[in-house]
Amino acid sequence: MLNGNHILVTGSTGLIGQAVVYELLTKNGYRLRLQVRNAKEARVKFNKFTDLNRVEIIECDFTKCSDLDSYNLTKGCDTVIHLAGLVHKPSAPYQDYELLNVRATDQLFTSAQSNEISTFIFLSSSAVYGNGPFSSIDEDAPLKGETPYAVSKINCEQILEKPTNIGRVVNLRPAMVFGEGDRGNLIKLIQTISKKRYVQIGAGKTLKSLVYSRDLAKAIIGCIDKLSSGRYVLNVANPEAISMKNLSTEIWHALGHNGKIPSVPEQLLLAALKITDRVMPGRLPVNEEQINKLTTETTLNVYKLAAMTDFHPTFTLRAALRAEIKWAKDQGLI
Repeated sequence: MLNGNHILVTGSTGLIGQAVVYELLTKNGYRLRLQVRNAKEARVKFNKFTDLNRVEIIECDFTKCSDLDSYNLTKGCDTVIHLAGLVHKPSAPYQDYELLNVRATDQLFTSAQSNEISTFIFLSSSAVYGNGPFSSIDEDAPLKGETPYAVSKINCEQILEKPTNIGRVVNLRPAMVFGEGDRGNLIKLIQTISKKRYVQIGAGKTLKSLVYSRDLAKAIIGCIDKLSSGRYVLNVANPEAISMKNLSTEIWHALGHNGKIPSVPEQLLLAALKITDRVMPGRLPVNEEQINKLTTETTLNVYKLAAMTDFHPTFTLRAALRAEIKWAKDQGLI
């Protein structure tokens, strides 16, 4: 299916972008164009795992990208995999998300139509469903995202619903993504556990959906290989959710810690948090918002993706976590 396919990957130096590029480079018979903000830095990253003669690196900053820049970026391509966007900046105003996520997506989608692109794959987020709780939520559920990031993704999805001449439009909503290059919640959890500052809240039964970056990359490629023409909205996650207890225990042992993670009842922890914050603000390893996240179920139903593309993870959770931990150690993050 990829034979003769010229693929543009935006956000190619990010957590997911690097995984997508790596997985695509294991195949033959296609050409890759990579959008980056800094070509010099990108060459250093990609030179570690590919012959740079196999890729075309285009420097384009979406904060400054003109309509002509976007047109030239997509010109000659068959497929666009749009991964670029602002993420993990909770203090950023919505205007930043509007510029880097919504405007850039609108501009790229318009350019893709002008250049008669055949496939447009957009990476949205399960954040569009809101903060939870939700259990095995499917793609038809109402969108309740309220954070600037979630709202921007909802607005991007609305752009993809406009009439188009693009034969195949795929909107993917991944669960929490982790892996080498992680800047999100999982690396923060790993760092807290590494310092032995993490406590298990209650029985730790809260379920979470996750997806390893390289498995997500395989899911994206599976959409190119397996989906026919049309419009698709698909959740992406490991089919089996994991409890916070099992997740934190896997991380604990992967870090080489012995014994068990200490636990504390949720109500006791919240009471201690309130008292400690009055006397010594910021001394506890978690705040009330983090406690709510750790005790709120957020799981996805991925039946549609599996049925349409035969998606299944190729990496065990243990192997994926160890890969991220090794990367984090190499980067001096833990």
